[in-house]
Amino acid sequence: MKKNLLLVLISTFLLISCLNDSECDPCFTPPEPFYFEIKDATTDENIFTSGAANSSELKLINESTGENMKFDFISENDVNIVMINSIGWETETVSAKLLLNDDEVFTLMVDADRKSNDCCSWTKYNNIEIQNADFTTDNNTDTYIVYY
Repeated sequence: MKKNLLLVLISTFLLISCLNDSECDPCFTPPEPFYFEIKDATTDENIFTSGAANSSELKLINESTGENMKFDFISENDVNIVMINSIGWETETVSAKLLLNDDEVFTLMVDADRKSNDCCSWTKYNNIEIQNADFTTDNNTDTYIVYY
């Protein structure tokens, strides 16, 4: 009888400890990227689609460190937009300047908090500002249209 009771207690303890280890499956949500279409302020045409500018002349600079930041240029199907996906992977405040031929196109200011709860993590953007440029937002595509 004591042997059976001990076996039941050990089995129960192991089962409970296994359940506690797998209370939740960890989940990870990457930060939302920022999309920018750059248009000529006079003609309202995409400056890359029209051939007025070349994407190889773009640079994204972290104003605090002076270092280059990662971004992607999406040219598939003549979309020609800048995607910034290097902000929000951690809690941070970033001021990033997009340059074309060393001329400022705009400055992106982002205050991001990396959050976690119930085994999941995600990014909350507290504040997003586009400075030194006129722009509108295409709410259908979540793209900022910046006039240069």
